[in-house]
Amino acid sequence: MFAFSARYGSNSSMDLLEYAKYHMDATSIVGMNYLTWIEMGNEPDGAWNGIHNYYSAYQLAALTSAAYDGHCRTMVSSETSKGYHLGLKNGDPNIRGAMAGVSAVSNEYITAMCYWMKANRQDGKTAFDAFNVHYYMAKSITLPNGSTTTVGISPEEGNIKGVLSKLVAYRDKYYGEKEVWITEFGWDTNQSYATATSAHGYENKDTGVSYTGREVQAMWLTRAYLLISSTGVDKATMYMCEDCGVEELSVGKYGTSGVIGYMYDENGNTVEFKKESYYYLYTLKNTLGNYTFNQEIEAYDENVMIYQYKTADGKIAYAVWCKTSDGTVSNNYQLRIDGNSATLVENQHEDIDGVQSKLVADELGYVSINVSEKPIYILVD
Repeated sequence: MFAFSARYGSNSSMDLLEYAKYHMDATSIVGMNYLTWIEMGNEPDGAWNGIHNYYSAYQLAALTSAAYDGHCRTMVSSETSKGYHLGLKNGDPNIRGAMAGVSAVSNEYITAMCYWMKANRQDGKTAFDAFNVHYYMAKSITLPNGSTTTVGISPEEGNIKGVLSKLVAYRDKYYGEKEVWITEFGWDTNQSYATATSAHGYENKDTGVSYTGREVQAMWLTRAYLLISSTGVDKATMYMCEDCGVEELSVGKYGTSGVIGYMYDENGNTVEFKKESYYYLYTLKNTLGNYTFNQEIEAYDENVMIYQYKTADGKIAYAVWCKTSDGTVSNNYQLRIDGNSATLVENQHEDIDGVQSKLVADELGYVSINVSEKPIYILVD
């Protein structure tokens, strides 16, 4: 952590450069000013197939305290008169450190880390600047052959809002100066039950609605971001950008969770393609990028979710969707917009801005919209 912050942080002092050249390499560079944050590890709390040992909360707290500031500057190299201490804050006082992203959202685990630091650090402080968690959502099912497996579930069924809100409430009560991050969540598009959190396609014969696995992934990712936006979480990052293999088949867990996939063309060459999720998330960014969550609006249809967003200058937008995952629709839903007209934005594959159309409100300020499990946006004029 010291080496990373010294090289890529903002500290360009000659003393630091001299130290780096002596201890690391004669060609060392410092103060490149590329990074403002460093994440101090990845899922050390999980023992993945015996590859590495499980870190208890106390063990991770000790490691984090050392990595953050050399455990209150008690870890120091004596090989030079400069006496630089270990830890990212001693390489660059301006850089900030997020705790290693842990594999589950556990207030108990994080609380134990904080208690250890309070008891064992000279300053009694918590040695990270952001709580950092991962959260994947799945449930167990029984297949026709009698075997059991797991499949992905929607962010609503997985209660991502409730789980993260509980962590945010803990932060707000005890550590208001720190950020809350979720740096992994997502769904595979592999349809073979080979992966634990696949977004499987489904069909509703009553409504005539059907979705492919890629469409389900796109809808769930978009809905997850919308739900997260209402919790007070500071940063949210889905996993991941690109698939690990070709044709969404011969890859393992999370190997097809990308928004970019690969396939073979007619000549057997590997070519890249963008999934529906790429365009849905781009549309979300392009549509609501300047808005922040304001409030949830109570819907008269229990299946419908309505979130209201605002810009700094008072513009209003709505995100509306059905929170189910069975092909439910709510056609001709009457939404009050407190305006005369609005722009409807609908997600569409291969369109990063969505399909836009005009909505005209009636004399009471209501517009009529068709709501499905695919989020739509209403921008009030």
